[in-house]
Amino acid sequence: MKNLKLLISTLTAAATILISPIFYGSAETYGGKLQYITSEDGIIITGAVNNPEVLDIPSKINGKKVIEIRENAFFKCRTLESIKIPETVERLGHHAFYGCTALKSATIESELSKIENGCFYGCSSLKSLDLPDSVTEIEDYSLFGCSRLERIKLPKSIVNIGQYSFSGCSALESIIIPDGTLNIGDYAFFRCDRLDNAIIPDTVMSMGKFSFGFTGGPKLSAVQSFTITGSEKSNAKIYADKNSLRFSDIESTPKPHREINFSRIIKYAMIALSVVFSALFLKLGIDSMTVSKRVRNY
Repeated sequence: MKNLKLLISTLTAAATILISPIFYGSAETYGGKLQYITSEDGIIITGAVNNPEVLDIPSKINGKKVIEIRENAFFKCRTLESIKIPETVERLGHHAFYGCTALKSATIESELSKIENGCFYGCSSLKSLDLPDSVTEIEDYSLFGCSRLERIKLPKSIVNIGQYSFSGCSALESIIIPDGTLNIGDYAFFRCDRLDNAIIPDTVMSMGKFSFGFTGGPKLSAVQSFTITGSEKSNAKIYADKNSLRFSDIESTPKPHREINFSRIIKYAMIALSVVFSALFLKLGIDSMTVSKRVRNY
């Protein structure tokens, strides 16, 4: 099933590339690094030339907004280390950065609604990624095999997390699933071997098979240090019990106490006292001047 989906995606991308010239004309080059086509709505980035290491996608080309990065645009661009996507981009196509093994930094400034299938598949050098607050869906295989990914910030807008979306992110150490998330797909966080805890909100209605806490292959095994944190009456508890995983009730989890910074308190107290005394001395000075003036007038 996995290989079939990848085959279908690849064939679809290939067909799109073949028919694009019919509808949009031949691709043009920008800045000696990017290839693009022009549509009625704006500029569509279709690929890279000359093996770029750093790409800062412009928001406009020839006065028209850059609105899309086409599927498979940077497919196996193994020299690419950094990409910056402007706020004008409305879509990142599926497998857009597939196999960009040198990609370390991806900055997304645009308000995307989803991260499409396999978008960052196999970006094994990517260490962190902040997704825009507009993203509601992370589709299947989106960050599959990002083996150096240590941190991912999931926005509060997330509703669906697709199957295998973070599978093989073996450096990922913690994850907080935002309130409002409804579905977590099969094998979503499979083989995330350093992930020892996941906080699951009550809003999650379905957790796919082996979505958390499992590793290995072909024989699966539970990650011994893994714990699911959630409420007692949640699907997180049902999943933990069904798969014999450790569970921690979020209500009984000790909350960290904030340390009292006495030096800061003393500092602000001294500032407040100095202001009070300054005002007092100023008032006394004004009063004494008034008395002196009255004496002279007398």
